[in-house]
Amino acid sequence: MPELPEVETFRKFFEQHGLNQEISAISICDATVLRNIVPENFDQLLTGLHFTSTHRHGKYLFASLSSQEVVMFHFGMTGDLHSGELSPNDSNSVFHPHDRIIFHFSSQQYLAYSSQRKFGRVELWPSIQECIAKRKLGEDALEITPEALFAATKSSIRPIKTLLLDQKKIAGVGNLYADETLFQSGIHPLTKGSQLSSTQCLTIHQRLQEILHIAIGDKAYYGKFPHEFFIQARKPQGQCPQCNSLLGHQKIGQRTTYFCPQCQPMK
Repeated sequence: MPELPEVETFRKFFEQHGLNQEISAISICDATVLRNIVPENFDQLLTGLHFTSTHRHGKYLFASLSSQEVVMFHFGMTGDLHSGELSPNDSNSVFHPHDRIIFHFSSQQYLAYSSQRKFGRVELWPSIQECIAKRKLGEDALEITPEALFAATKSSIRPIKTLLLDQKKIAGVGNLYADETLFQSGIHPLTKGSQLSSTQCLTIHQRLQEILHIAIGDKAYYGKFPHEFFIQARKPQGQCPQCNSLLGHQKIGQRTTYFCPQCQPMK
């Protein structure tokens, strides 16, 4: 599932290929991804406008319109963006089978939102802030302070792995980066939030920031991550990149969690 680094990569792509071009038409290939507006209204309201800027909060991408409204993109498990140029003789055959919404621009360029398994969605909102408030999203994982992270965890008896995945606590962290962060912090994923010291929360915050920035720099392509990253070994029968111990794994909050029993001892 696209997590914060993937969505930040999408945001940069959208900014490069979707801004400051008049929307001449919208192809709605699958209306089920439109959640809070009927397809006809979506087309009518956006045609003639242009996207002015982008913003990401957690796993959500926002594209502001010249009308002051914003289009929100959520990518589900298989969402993606792609763009291209259409000639007058091109037909719909140039588009991908899993394209759901296609924005056509007067420049003959297009920007397509695709979602193979259709778990993603596209919505129209009056403002970014209203969408964030409605969904009760926590602070963005790249903007949250160590103090806010400590405050979000210190009174909870839930495992820290579950807290990191709670989008109402911290927006943007998913399964892979939560495991990576806890491994690099030396903290067992079942450690309760209330058991963490302020120093441990500071370590989690520092590691999380570093990991997310590295992932964004590598455009979320796991194959480019440093070899000492946990994600390279995160699989059944995988070995710890630090001590070569066999990794442990179990379900925590219905998510498969990997950890090193030696480097992340349960205290």
